[in-house]
Amino acid sequence: MSEMKMPNSTGIIVHGTCKNAIREAAYELVISYLQTGNTNCPRGEVERHVLANTYPNFLGIRTTDDKAEISIGDTRRVIAFMSQTKYVNGKMAVLMDGAESMSRNAANALLKVLEEPQNDSIIVLTTTKLFAILPTIRSRCVKIQKASHSTLSTSSDPAGYVRETMGHIDSTFINAALGFIESGCKNVIEFAKLNADHMMEFIDVLSAYCTFTCFKTCDAELAEVMLRLHSFANLARRTSPDKQAAIIAAYGILTGA
Repeated sequence: MSEMKMPNSTGIIVHGTCKNAIREAAYELVISYLQTGNTNCPRGEVERHVLANTYPNFLGIRTTDDKAEISIGDTRRVIAFMSQTKYVNGKMAVLMDGAESMSRNAANALLKVLEEPQNDSIIVLTTTKLFAILPTIRSRCVKIQKASHSTLSTSSDPAGYVRETMGHIDSTFINAALGFIESGCKNVIEFAKLNADHMMEFIDVLSAYCTFTCFKTCDAELAEVMLRLHSFANLARRTSPDKQAAIIAAYGILTGA
């Protein structure tokens, strides 16, 4: 597994039923992400410039009353922006608000960007109509649902959320995986040996566990972990990695080890 090159992942879709809520969550995510890459700039300054669309390493794309569609020209702006030299040190971010309004040509062009991600950059899409976005784009993005506590889940903790959403996985393994995660991931080598046959299930449980917290907080660092787990899961499905090594590698993504 150590010889395989991990692809970077770029896309995040923030979705839900309330346009204002998902827009606020997306901006919070972008601002936090950019600020972690530029600690010399106070968060208030990053926020002010992002909201005004004047931060050098940020590009905001959205529809207006006069422009109801995100066009191929908008996506070309994204491509050019992602290819340019950074104006300031740190990370880069694009926010495409109302991504369900992308034209087919725009969506196809965006897909090419997502297939060739750039380091230290994210593209955040917002939508109230998740399934109006091309399946090929959805599959390449981490999805964060911004919803009220009552509609998000009946669970109040990540372990409960995993049990609620991972019903296709054997409950005995779910309990073992949750016990491992909540122990602080102690004895990872022993856990990997015992559960090698459940490698993909472990990655799914790990992703769901992180997802619950990201639902609640839209934390930028946690979103990056989700992106890496998402890329890692896609890579593991396409290849035949050493299963024990893959579990240890997934643990490393979670902990930053």
